[in-house]
Formats: sequence, structure tokens, C-alpha cells
Amino acid sequence: MPFQPAELNYYHTFTYIHLHKNCLFILVLRLATIVILEAQQLRSQKSTINLSRTGTMAISHNTSAILLP
Repeated sequence: MPFQPAELNYYHTFTYIHLHKNCLFILVLRLATIVILEAQQLRSQKSTINLSRTGTMAISHNTSAILLP
């Protein structure tokens, strides 16, 4: 007996999710890792002298910050 379109769509979606759940999870983890590494690289490149709105000079290097009046 052939599948009806609704049953075929449900079966295909369920099978796709069931078979590719691990692959999708790994891809999401890899994407999150790439985003985190890029953010850390940008943060390390931005270790320059920043002038805030209050007029205090903040020199940030990686994670440490020094406030100068």
C-alpha cells in the first residue's frame, strides 16, 4: 500500500531527525566552538586603549583591565 503524502512527509521527517540527530548535534557543537574561538581572537586583537564615556581611560589586555583616572 503506497504512502499518503502526509504519512510520507511524517515518516521522512522522523527518519531524517532520527538518523541525523547526532550529525546535527556535532555540527552545532562545531559551529559554537568556531564562534567562541573567533570571539576570543577578536577580543585578543582588541587589547588597545579605550576611552569610555566618563573620561576614564581603560587599558584592557585579554581579560585584565586597568582603570586610570
